[in-house]
Amino acid sequence: MDLVAEESAQLAVLAKYLPLLMNKNEVEKIAKMKKDELGITDGTKKGMLMSALMKDLRGKADGMVVKEVVDSLLN
Repeated sequence: MDLVAEESAQLAVLAKYLPLLMNKNEVEKIAKMKKDELGITDGTKKGMLMSALMKDLRGKADGMVVKEVVDSLLN
């Protein structure tokens, strides 16, 4: 338990310096706009949408959240 307390304290300090990531709703709004902008209508262009979004959202959103949103939009 001593190690858990020490690690938790260190994590709290590090978290203060990490950038805040976008939540799923924010990513979804941007993904919908990008999808319309690129004229993507089906799942065959999923990689194209994912690539464009990650280019715009790198460091601002978690890649797994972006993938989840893209999958939900194109399935």
